[in-house]
Amino acid sequence: MIPLGMKGKKKISDILIDKKISIVNKENIHVIISNKEIIWLIGYCVSEKYKVEQIQKNVLKIIFSNE
Repeated sequence: MIPLGMKGKKKISDILIDKKISIVNKENIHVIISNKEIIWLIGYCVSEKYKVEQIQKNVLKIIFSNE
């Protein structure tokens, strides 16, 4: 995936290591995927390719709750 603010791809495992996510928490991370591309590691990272910009006409709002 290409994390928000980056130009190149980064492995999910590397993103989670950089964010110091424990092994236990890694098993509970939810991922949003569209057309075989990762859009969002919920609560941790959004893809640069799917960021919301002012010129966009359609936006899908997803609210995730751990409750």
